[in-house]
Amino acid sequence: MTRVHPGFTQEEYAELLLGNTRRGRKSQKLHRKYKRSAWWKERRDAYVAKNPTCQGCRQRPARQVHHINYRWFEERDEDLSGLCGRCHMGFRR
Repeated sequence: MTRVHPGFTQEEYAELLLGNTRRGRKSQKLHRKYKRSAWWKERRDAYVAKNPTCQGCRQRPARQVHHINYRWFEERDEDLSGLCGRCHMGFRR
């Protein structure tokens, strides 16, 4: 049986996992749903608690988490970067 995370259908979960191997081909809708999920919020908060300073400027508090790569539901610490809002905007450009 395929593992499915709460709040996601089997089809959505499979599409997210395919995004891992298709170099970012993911729907914006699923990406937003993932970022709003209880699982991600818990993971994000735990990461920021362990890494409270922005890894970009090393001055301001990290309030956001940037995905270096997308390993949906399986992010390791090395897949993430804690950033302040200003530095995160720089990564998005």
